[in-house]
Parts: sequence; C-alpha cells; structure tokens
Amino acid sequence: VRGALGETWGMALLPLVFLTGYRALSEPGRGGRSALWCALAWAALLLSHDLVAGMVSPFYALWLLLAWRSSRESPWPAMLAHGLALGLAAFFVLPLLFELQHVHADTLTSLYPWARYENNFVPASQLLWSPRAWAYGALGSSNEMSLFVGRIPLLLGAGAVSICALDAYRDRGSDARRSAVLALGFTAGAATFMVLPASHLLWQALPALAYLQFPWRFLALASFGFAFC
Repeated sequence: VRGALGETWGMALLPLVFLTGYRALSEPGRGGRSALWCALAWAALLLSHDLVAGMVSPFYALWLLLAWRSSRESPWPAMLAHGLALGLAAFFVLPLLFELQHVHADTLTSLYPWARYENNFVPASQLLWSPRAWAYGALGSSNEMSLFVGRIPLLLGAGAVSICALDAYRDRGSDARRSAVLALGFTAGAATFMVLPASHLLWQALPALAYLQFPWRFLALASFGFAFC
C-alpha cells in the first residue's frame, strides 16, 4: 500500500541480523566467519532503513547480552563485526547523525498533521482484528491497509513466552533457546506497547521518537518477535 521498499527490506533483514549476531557470540572456532556475516547483515540493515535499525537496536543489544551470557565466548568478534558494519555504512550513517541540522528534518515531525505520531496510534482492538480500511492519521483517505498482529500470533507467542518463563522459574538454569524466546517475546510485547495510545507519555519523553512519525512502524518488530516465539 505504501510502497515503502526500504522499510520492507529492513523487516526482511531482521531474522538475518539476529541470527548472525547470535552466531558471532556463540560459535567457538567460527567467530571470524560469523562476525563477517554479522557485519554484512548490519550494514545492509543500516543502508536499507535507518528507522528500523534504530527501533531494533535496544532489543538487539539485549539479545546479544543474553547470547554472550549463555555462551561465555569472547565478545571481541561481535564487537569488531559491529564496528565493521558501521564503517561499511559510514557514508550514510555519519551524515545522518552529524548533519541533520543542515536539512529541513523538522518537516518530518511538524509540517504534516497526518505524519505526526500522536495521530497514528493503533487501538488495542484493531491489533486483534482489523478488517476495515485504514488511512494515514487524521487527514488520510482510505487505502485498504490493515494494521493488526492477529489473535493466533498473539496467543501462540504469549503461550510460548509463558511456558519458557515458567520453565526458567522452575529450573533457574541457563538455556539458550529459552533465553531466545524470552528475549524476542519481550521485544514483541514492548514493540506492541509502543503502537498503543498508552505509550503516548513515553513518546513525549523521548523526542527523537517523533522522527518515526508512525507508531505502527513498531509492528515490524512485533511481527518478527511473535513469529519467532
């Protein structure tokens, strides 16, 4: 509907980014090869859609922390991989970080009411089932785009996370697969919260989030997390 090719590429790269990041920290003897794939995956994500990369970064950091805690392998291959990724994408990322004040980036957050985050929250009921057409913000027109996660992914994802949480409580040990489910379950839950009107105060407290324009962009992370669980 939106023709957002870069954002679609960013969503498609998320499984590869998480997989290669995990392998860079957990595969003894193959750290160099896995780190190279990790660098290429992250560079591709940064160059495809910087907003998807920004949204996923804090959750990805948690993912890496749990992977390192489970494996206790040296973190240096993964650290070098992410440095290499930043170097490969530096021609795009560095101007984005240091020269934003020299362009009219303020139009992204103030000029168009239909692109302001406060006009694009999604009600909880619509996340469960949304058969009707959807439009941009308050001034949009119908374009046949539904914004919903669906009942089955929500129920199955919540069930998987609940089972793993109960297992962790009983066992109190470290298990890589269980940690992965809990990490991406948390990612899915937090991303879903960011879509809802209840997260409005958090959006106000973090002004940089306004550049996302549409809270429902977080559905990319929610869909990935629930699918994994």
